[in-house]
Amino acid sequence: MLPLTLLLAAAGLGQTPAGKPSLQDCLQACPVLNDPAPFLRLPKITPVEECRIAETADKCSAKTWSHTFHTAARFNVPRFDQNQEPMEGDALVIYEGMKLTVNETTGVYDVSFTATVPTRPVTVRLQLVFKENPQGNAITITLPPIRLENDESLSPGDNSGKTLRVQHRGMSELFMHKTIESSDLTKPKFLGELPHPKFPINQTWQIQRKGSARFGSARVNDDQDR
Repeated sequence: MLPLTLLLAAAGLGQTPAGKPSLQDCLQACPVLNDPAPFLRLPKITPVEECRIAETADKCSAKTWSHTFHTAARFNVPRFDQNQEPMEGDALVIYEGMKLTVNETTGVYDVSFTATVPTRPVTVRLQLVFKENPQGNAITITLPPIRLENDESLSPGDNSGKTLRVQHRGMSELFMHKTIESSDLTKPKFLGELPHPKFPINQTWQIQRKGSARFGSARVNDDQDR
């Protein structure tokens, strides 16, 4: 008489059929794609490197247009006199000549400006605001926070500050000569809304800038925070 194990094997029992995953495989696998889990993988976080001048800079700037801001921008350090009236004080100054350069083929854009930092560090947040016409909807492109450090070698009372050159490179499909098939900018959000602009954004659009500046360190309990 055959052993029990051989009888079970002959009947197809007591062993994992070919092609069927084991319990360990099932525990390690992910749910199916249509499973209503909030997420299947953790996000991958990669630090963004600083902009650097490359040998291919001239090639990257092919087929471009540019816009220059011919007025300066000033962010004053909040100061008040004994009567709690605003008074003139140190300021972050972005000088005339701030420039936006756009590659209409790739959507890559460059922003550059020169600024003088007061005697304390400053974090600047800037946005570029575009309008196809005065009555059109505003489209914004937000730059990452720009941290400008002061010159610690300055002596007390020296308000000359430190002058820095800032360069930033980004990319937006709004500058590209292509049809945006799926976008939150293509459909009106409510009835009666003004017509949406016709992309791409080009040099004929009205371009403005807006922003804010935070003076002092990033520590919450620092008395220098503004």
